[in-house]
Amino acid sequence: MAGNYYGIDFGSNSIKVYKAEEGMVYCQKNLIAKRGKNGVVAYGDEAYDMMEKAPEDIQITNPVKNGVITDIDNMQYMYDRILKELKVRSFPLYRPNFLVAFPFDITEVEKKAFYDVVESSQIRPGSVLLIERAISDGVGIGQNVVGTRGMMIVDVGYEVTEVSVVSLGGIVLSRMVLIGGEKLDEAVLNTIKRQYNVSVGLKTAELLKKSLSETPEEEGATLTAYGRHIVTGLPAEVEVEASVLRDAMHDLLMSIVDGVRIVLERTPPEISSDIKKTGIYLTGGSARIPELSRLLSEHTGLEVFVSDNCETAAVDGLGKIMESKELLKVFKELKKIRRFY
Repeated sequence: MAGNYYGIDFGSNSIKVYKAEEGMVYCQKNLIAKRGKNGVVAYGDEAYDMMEKAPEDIQITNPVKNGVITDIDNMQYMYDRILKELKVRSFPLYRPNFLVAFPFDITEVEKKAFYDVVESSQIRPGSVLLIERAISDGVGIGQNVVGTRGMMIVDVGYEVTEVSVVSLGGIVLSRMVLIGGEKLDEAVLNTIKRQYNVSVGLKTAELLKKSLSETPEEEGATLTAYGRHIVTGLPAEVEVEASVLRDAMHDLLMSIVDGVRIVLERTPPEISSDIKKTGIYLTGGSARIPELSRLLSEHTGLEVFVSDNCETAAVDGLGKIMESKELLKVFKELKKIRRFY
């Protein structure tokens, strides 16, 4: 039975698919490249490789913005092609079942878009179960989200950061901060341009940001960046101080910290006492930035944990739910109560 279940995480940066009893079977960039009215040229990682290199007649877009599906047609196209690529089959008596992660703090219309993409697929589903991303994150990092102990999960995504307080299998409080990895990349890009007179692309900025987690915080540590010199217009190579990049991201990271503090201030006392004991759990693609963990710990007085699978925690959680009869039963019952379609 479990083998006929799939978990889908429609992330702003990447789309991930988990197949029960096999693990994550698909993870590619959530991008689609189209040439005018002639249709789709590429999607996924192939479209990502075209970014900042494609001619003007090729438009590369992301069907998910700020954590929600904003371009249903392109998302539907990608989703159907991915299922075909994975050779997912649907028969009258053996239809695949899907678990879908979604952000909590969105409208009913935005929530329904996640359901509609899966339900309207060429691969007819047997059932579609929506699960809040913070809940699937918690399960994915090995926490008991259906118990009475409250916890705080901060998912630092590509475009948004979702700060959630979780207890008894549901969301007690949630706040969306419109800052994620993309804005951090832009801060890195703008700083290099301003201080070193070198223009780099967003992909290069993203690589530099990720490299910071492996770069010692000692004075004078540098990273190499390649781009175009603003004055000469020629290809350029520059050694960028790691401390300069950390300073560039500081204000944005403090905005995330402020969002966490606001949620903590509104958390019921009994759950606050739980969070004091358990700390804050960081997930998401930008969770590994050391500066974020340090700032959160300094400004909240709480211990901060970054899971080893922070990039894939949400889809891993969907996998654990579908592979556990007990958890699957719990969330099916919760679906009836909360009416998540």
